[in-house]
Amino acid sequence: MNDANKAVNKAVGMALAGSVPVHLIGAPGVGKTALVESLARRWGRHLEVVVASNRDRTDFGGFPVLEGGEVLLAPQAWVKRLVTAPQGAILFLDEIGGTPPDVRPVMLRVLAERWVGEVRLPPERVAIMAASNPSEWGEGEGPESFSLAMRTRMAHLHYPAPGAQEFAQALLSGWGDPLAGVELPTAQAVDARGGEAKALVTGFLARYPEAVAPTPKPGQEVWGWPNPRTWERMAVPALAAWLALGAREADREALELLLVGILGPYGQTFGAWLREQDLPDPEAILADPEGHPLPGRADLAYATVGALTAAVTSRPSAPRWDAAWRFLRRLVPDLQIIGARTLAAAYREGEWGRQGLRLPQWIEGLLPLVDRVEAAKQ
Repeated sequence: MNDANKAVNKAVGMALAGSVPVHLIGAPGVGKTALVESLARRWGRHLEVVVASNRDRTDFGGFPVLEGGEVLLAPQAWVKRLVTAPQGAILFLDEIGGTPPDVRPVMLRVLAERWVGEVRLPPERVAIMAASNPSEWGEGEGPESFSLAMRTRMAHLHYPAPGAQEFAQALLSGWGDPLAGVELPTAQAVDARGGEAKALVTGFLARYPEAVAPTPKPGQEVWGWPNPRTWERMAVPALAAWLALGAREADREALELLLVGILGPYGQTFGAWLREQDLPDPEAILADPEGHPLPGRADLAYATVGALTAAVTSRPSAPRWDAAWRFLRRLVPDLQIIGARTLAAAYREGEWGRQGLRLPQWIEGLLPLVDRVEAAKQ
């Protein structure tokens, strides 16, 4: 398998581990379906193929039926197979670019919120994938055929054709498993690194605030695009998947493919920013909260505070709790509030006071402000 395919295959696995819907774009016959079938075999999941181009609104929105004096949206048989599969399932929306225009608004809810009529597809049990052909094949399936709302609900990955040598070898000896030798993170490992991923996104957006939700230029044909939803629901899990694999340089190409597929050109900027960072290890800060150097730039400071609080809340103990507050006390008030908001919320939700943890006296003056910030968020 060539390096390009390996990177894309790993990117797909990382996305699905983070419950990010994936859209594969490639010419017919290059192996898109084979990759999806390989994923289903590897995870032991049921594979449900739905050809989106020949479906109607009731397939994704449910069929109205009268039951007990109420009109309910009954699911199609394929929805029932997805949610009852013993080992979980993969929903594969093939030919998504040919979805009829009147069906696309209904499909948006499937992709973003996982609702098919009145049935929810739980992310821990049902992965969502899609595939289409490139627009240069004359099938009208380029970014111009998708609304921005639909484009920002998936990670878009271009799937390359095999090279001549690879194809010749496959003809002689058969096709191998496209995921052979590819290490994939578990969903639990991705969840555990979510706080650090959020910290990195926060740091980047502190440096590039215009990247939160920019307005596309008229006629700008890109697949991915940033907005608060794509940052939170797709970029953060993708980054957490990379962190769960150990933030290895060998996996960086797969991460950057994902970021571009989610955020478009801003994904390239984010990927470049990540390469330039030399973020301190939160464990090193906790080991020496009074002496560890303070971050010199605002974006690094935001990322450092986020990583520190994520490390403490994921593995709380009295020494780690006290060390985090001692480091926060050395920072400017704005950063103290950000760190205090996270730690105070975890303190209340986890009932850590019963474990002997206490809020420091110096933070008591900031707590009313923290509460006002939380109220404003609501």
